[in-house]
Amino acid sequence: MSEDIRILRAMIRDAARVSIKENPYGRRQVTLAEPQDPEGRKVTITGLPDDAVVIKCYVLRNSRDIVP
Repeated sequence: MSEDIRILRAMIRDAARVSIKENPYGRRQVTLAEPQDPEGRKVTITGLPDDAVVIKCYVLRNSRDIVP
């Protein structure tokens, strides 16, 4: 992992990040959901690179929500 990605991950609160999991085939993936969607729809993105960072944009109301 590059130093830039390490710094970025340290700067963003855990609550503002989406966890990236490994699927049964060893590929990194994330499942995204819209919390205001009454249907509860989700989308799964598979094949994420090791240096991927996924941020929950709906929790970012101001800069204090991102930076610890």
